[in-house]
Amino acid sequence: MTAIGFSSDYQHEGSQALCDALVARAQGRPVPRYAELWADEHLFASLAHARLMACGKDRGINPAARGDVIRLALTTSDFSHWLSGAYTKLVTELYANASPTFQRVGKRSDFKDFRSTSLLNPSDFPTPTETAEAGETRRGAIIEGGEAGALATYSSRAALSYQSLVNDDSGIFGSIAEAAALRAVDRVESLFWSTILSNAGAGPTLRDGVAYFATARGNLASSGSAISTTSIGAARAAMMRFAGPGGSTSVSTPKFLVCAPEKLALAEAETAKLALGADAQTRLTVIGTPHIPGNAWFLFAPPAQRPSFAYGYLEGTNGPQVSARPHWETDGVEFVLVIDAHVTPVDWRGCYQDPGA
Repeated sequence: MTAIGFSSDYQHEGSQALCDALVARAQGRPVPRYAELWADEHLFASLAHARLMACGKDRGINPAARGDVIRLALTTSDFSHWLSGAYTKLVTELYANASPTFQRVGKRSDFKDFRSTSLLNPSDFPTPTETAEAGETRRGAIIEGGEAGALATYSSRAALSYQSLVNDDSGIFGSIAEAAALRAVDRVESLFWSTILSNAGAGPTLRDGVAYFATARGNLASSGSAISTTSIGAARAAMMRFAGPGGSTSVSTPKFLVCAPEKLALAEAETAKLALGADAQTRLTVIGTPHIPGNAWFLFAPPAQRPSFAYGYLEGTNGPQVSARPHWETDGVEFVLVIDAHVTPVDWRGCYQDPGA
């Protein structure tokens, strides 16, 4: 139903502008120009009244009575739906701007559904041979290997009280969104490293029945070494000599050295020695993460060159999704944060582990 004098398009655009103004205020930014009409307005009450008008429930209510407007709007799913949109935009932007380890060293690969899905590692395409005068090209086999993974669902919830809505406390609204985005990042980061460090640090068992990290593969140091130019050089050489599935030379030039925070300064000092005079494309970037226990450290190839582990979400999403609904216990709005994510091994040639010392 559309209120007299206001088209559905006008109401939709106005509500969208109100939500954008709410997001901007929560982020401490000026409201967009198209939302300047509401720059000094009570945004929660304005949005509540707009949605009451849209569903024809604004009759007999004083728009200036903010508490009454919001309380009545909380009885509709429409108001919660629009708040959910604003909250999702906040969380999505904050999540996208984070720079966790998994986004830097992992390859993004989304799944279409929750069934077990195989990820193919880089295929060993036949080596080109000289073409005969007749132009005949020799046929070779493409060797494929794929590891299976599946999405899992993680969720949490938080409530924004009726009092905060009446007080137009967009600061708390933004703080809740920031906390939600950080928890979502932490959840996937934890999943990423718990997968890598599973099986007592040997990593997941691959389809060939051998753990991801194994001395037999050559991607696990036979004895732990402290981070130094010597140990880094040995690890880098091992990676660059990995053979592909068909025995051809593999391109695995390490780009990232990842270690525990306690080893970060040492890693930075040792890689600085290697950087002098080195090709800029082969210089290592040092990353610290608290998810690595003890002295272990890792080298990762760039995911675009030789992906080691993949992470991803349900296709069509970009990470956390948010829904909102009236929360009767607190007389406010409850936000439910859901993230469908996976971490799946791709190719053991893309990562090297040294247990450290």
